[in-house]
Amino acid sequence: LIFTSPMVVFYGPNFLPDVPALSFVFIAWYFIARYSKSRKGILRWLSALFFCLSMLLKITSAISFIALGGWAIFELIFMRDDQQIFKFKLKHFLPFLLAVVPVIAWYVYADYYNSINKGHFSHHGIWPIWNMTKEDFLRIIDIQDKIFFKQLFLPYLQYFTLLIWTYLVIKIKRLHPVSRYFVLVLPAGFLAQVLLWFHILDYHDYYLINLIVVLVAIWAVFLAEAKKIKAKTYVRFISYGLAIGFFLWNVHMCDKHVQLRYVGWMNETFHKNYKALIDIEPSFQKWGIKEDDKVISIPDVSINTTLYYMNRKGYSDFGSDFSKPETFYWRIENGAKYLVVNDSSILSQDYLKPFIEKQVGTYENIAVFDLRGIVREKY
Repeated sequence: LIFTSPMVVFYGPNFLPDVPALSFVFIAWYFIARYSKSRKGILRWLSALFFCLSMLLKITSAISFIALGGWAIFELIFMRDDQQIFKFKLKHFLPFLLAVVPVIAWYVYADYYNSINKGHFSHHGIWPIWNMTKEDFLRIIDIQDKIFFKQLFLPYLQYFTLLIWTYLVIKIKRLHPVSRYFVLVLPAGFLAQVLLWFHILDYHDYYLINLIVVLVAIWAVFLAEAKKIKAKTYVRFISYGLAIGFFLWNVHMCDKHVQLRYVGWMNETFHKNYKALIDIEPSFQKWGIKEDDKVISIPDVSINTTLYYMNRKGYSDFGSDFSKPETFYWRIENGAKYLVVNDSSILSQDYLKPFIEKQVGTYENIAVFDLRGIVREKY
C-alpha cells in the first residue's frame, strides 16, 4: 500500500533522500520487532544502525525513533517486566544513544560548512507556520488542496485512515498500552512536524514522505485489532475482496498521478524548454564550444538544472540577477563565454540586446550567442 503513494513512486528512484530514509526506518522497525520476540542483542544494534542511517539522510525521519525511545523509557520506569514489550534495561539503550552521535556530528558539520561557504539556500532549521503571512498560509493551503493532497495517497485512503484513527481513539481503552501510545504520540508528532515546517510545503511536497510511517502505524494497529474479530467466512471473503479492489484502485490512481508528474504539470518546463539541451552536444562541437567553456544559461531559476543537461559549467538565474546588464558583465568577467537561451520569448528584452548580437547557432528551441569580446562600458 505504501507504494501506491505517487510521492513514493516518483521520488523513490530519483535523487532526493526522503524515500531511502523512510525505507531505513522500516528496516529499523523490522529489527526492533524481531528483537521484541527473540531478545537477541545484535538486533538492537542493527535497528539502531538503520535508524541512524535514516536520520543522517533526513532528520525529519526521526519521528518514530523518538516515539520508540519515549515508549522504551516509559516501560523501564512505569511497567512491570511481564507487561513490557521491549524489556529494555539501561544498557540496552547504548546502541540508540550511540546512533545519535554521528547524526548530531553530521548536522553540526553541515551547518558549519554552509556558514563558511554561504550556503544560504540549504536551510537547516524550522520554517514554522506562525512565522508566515496570511497570504502565504492561504497560498500553501490552496496548493495542498489542488495538487499535493492527491499526491501523498489517494484522498479516499487518507480519509479512511483518518476514520480508522478516530475509531481507534474512541476505542483507546481496549487497545494494548503500546498501541495506545503510538496511536496518540505518532499523530501528535505528525501534526508538530507539519506545523514546524509548514512554510516549505508549497513546492517541497517530499517533506511529507517520512510522515508516512505514522499512517503505517495506524494501519498496523487497526489490522491487529481487526484480526481479533471473529467474523463469518463469507464476511471475511467480502472484506478481502473489497480490500483488494480498493488496493487496485489506489494502484491505478498512483499510476495516473505519476504519469502526470513525468509528462504533465511537473515537467512542463522540461518538455517545452529544457529537453533539447540533453542532445545539444553535437551542435556545441560543431560550433566550437568546448566542454570547459563556461556558459550563462537562462531562463533557469534552479541551481544547475540546465547546466547539468548540457554538461557545462557556468551560471543560471540562481544567485545571478540576469534581468540586469551588469550581472552579465560580471559573469563574463568570471569567465562566461557563451549565452544559452532556452526560451525565445525573452530575446525581445532590452537588457539582452548587448549580449545577443553575435548568434552562434540554434538547435530546436535553443539559441546560443557568443559573449567573447564583450566588455563593460566605462564612463
